[in-house]
Amino acid sequence: MDSSVAPWAGTRGGASRARSVLSSDRGTGRADMARILHLLMGDVMKRFFENSRSRFRYAALALVVILCLPFPGNTAEIEGVEFADGLTFSQPIDADLRLHGMGLLRYRIVFKGYVAALYLPEGVSGGDALEDVTRRLELHYFWSIAGENFGDAADQLLERELSAAQLGPLRSRIDVLHRAYRDVRPGDRYSLTYFEGVGTELRLNGELLVSIPGADFARAYFGIWLGNQALDDGLRDDLLRRARIP
Repeated sequence: MDSSVAPWAGTRGGASRARSVLSSDRGTGRADMARILHLLMGDVMKRFFENSRSRFRYAALALVVILCLPFPGNTAEIEGVEFADGLTFSQPIDADLRLHGMGLLRYRIVFKGYVAALYLPEGVSGGDALEDVTRRLELHYFWSIAGENFGDAADQLLERELSAAQLGPLRSRIDVLHRAYRDVRPGDRYSLTYFEGVGTELRLNGELLVSIPGADFARAYFGIWLGNQALDDGLRDDLLRRARIP
């Protein structure tokens, strides 16, 4: 597969419009972002074309998992995937979050990478999403991706977003989180939840994998999706605006 094209071009609400993550004044070109994102989706597309029958197996598995997922209360839907419109926590702190925004990340316009949902406390605006407030990001995948690819891609995105001085104090904690990543299959769902004053939990399908302390860590890591130089501008904008829930 030609890695000179960015594998995931963001779209808004599943529309056909593709976006480039980077602009020329950010000092990083399309080719750099292509290399970062190809870590995640390059092998996926190779398998897609090598074995066409696997497409149907993956689609069937994703459908089964989606139908079996429990969703408390009302839900909102994007690309056939449902997200709860509210979440309540009693551990490690009491917290009530509301669905703030949802978005779809595409690969080469045609292929869906994942859908994402951002949860914030009631009354917290998207502009304050990276402040020291409890928040949750859920990512629902349409393809199998190797666990090590998540950390490799995130490292390059963080190095682009942060200076060496900013990244240094976070390095050991980032490494701990990246070692916790596991392979995902269609229908799997990662969640990152920052609990104010406590730290960030990484879960896969509800199973706790690791907890990382520090508001500084949470701000930097959530910035991969929500920051000024986010993975995809369109996805970021969709997540930071209020979701339209019937």
